[in-house]
Amino acid sequence: MIDNDQEFFMITLQTPLFKKIETQAQSTPGCISFSQGALRVGGVPGAIREYVREVLTSDKADYYVNALGLMSLRERVAKYLLERHGAVVDPRSLFISHGSIGGLTTCLLGLLQVGDEVVLPAPTYPVYQNIVKMARAVPVFVQAMELKKNVMGQSVWTWNLEKVKASITPKTKMIIIANPSNPTGMALSKREIQELAQFCQEHKIYLMCDEVYEHFVFEGDFYSATELVAQYDYVIRLGSFSKNFAMSGWRVGFVVVPQSMMDLFAALQGATVCCPSTIGQHAALYALDHPEVMQEQFLKVKKARDYAYNALAPLVQSYGFEVAYPSASFYLFVKTPEVDSTKFVFEVLEKAQVALAPGADFGPFSSGYFRLCYAREFELVQEGLTRLVRYVVSTR
Repeated sequence: MIDNDQEFFMITLQTPLFKKIETQAQSTPGCISFSQGALRVGGVPGAIREYVREVLTSDKADYYVNALGLMSLRERVAKYLLERHGAVVDPRSLFISHGSIGGLTTCLLGLLQVGDEVVLPAPTYPVYQNIVKMARAVPVFVQAMELKKNVMGQSVWTWNLEKVKASITPKTKMIIIANPSNPTGMALSKREIQELAQFCQEHKIYLMCDEVYEHFVFEGDFYSATELVAQYDYVIRLGSFSKNFAMSGWRVGFVVVPQSMMDLFAALQGATVCCPSTIGQHAALYALDHPEVMQEQFLKVKKARDYAYNALAPLVQSYGFEVAYPSASFYLFVKTPEVDSTKFVFEVLEKAQVALAPGADFGPFSSGYFRLCYAREFELVQEGLTRLVRYVVSTR
């Protein structure tokens, strides 16, 4: 029998529907999947693979390394952050993680206590709420991003800091944002990030900035929160090689934190993953020295974005759909005429053999949407969008 104290510590987690849909899509011959947010336009660049083959002829990747990662990679990441964002980062204030999700998990397990509230400006990445629950904290969804019409009559995603502020209670311990956004494809401005960071500093709330899509900004300047880590006490910045270098299966990320937290995170990461992937870290070192290897993939994704957005025009014009032109990441977050798109998504999967991610995965305010990841080979994007549009037209 479970007593009340034990029951209080039990957690319930649910796998996002898009992961189940992806599994079904992968086992269905001929299915085209836009459901999972993976970069699939060539895989890990050949030059990185060749370098790793050389590493494997030695014993460099055979053993445990420091729980915080190779110091050589930490130093190289710090150099990268200076080169790309003009931010001076002490390598002793960053650690290498098991992807950005591994880094986020380490931080939340170390910083949150039972019953703490974590604000998730929505729509938001589905896995965040599960990590919050793993830390025995409480996810609080806030509709901070909304699809609206601008003065030109164009659909755009907007950010509402006031709604975030209004959600704060004495139990609020943290805010987690993905910037650029998954799933909306918007990027917050420098002013918006700085205002949010200042608010968090004033209220002693941790701000987790997940910037895994920083290399996929197609229009405008991207402002990284990296420099704010040194300026404030409560800002933490996450990064990853999964999107930037198509290394999602290699599990390498990094986290920039106030140096005072490093001992805690070293102990936590040592207890959970022992150490980040050694072979992945060597691949990351090479990748940072050769950013040109990703230029072709960037251009492919940008081309796919433009095609996918334009291909949906018939649904927008005649069938009650709505979508904003994304400036970053690699998603379209599409509003449907449905109150809940889940049934529609599964019908498209079954009858058109196209996999999408239902909006309900991304928070309680976006059930009528679906996410489409266009980071696929162009021929697949063409065929998949043709199937999707044809299905809608034939059933409406």
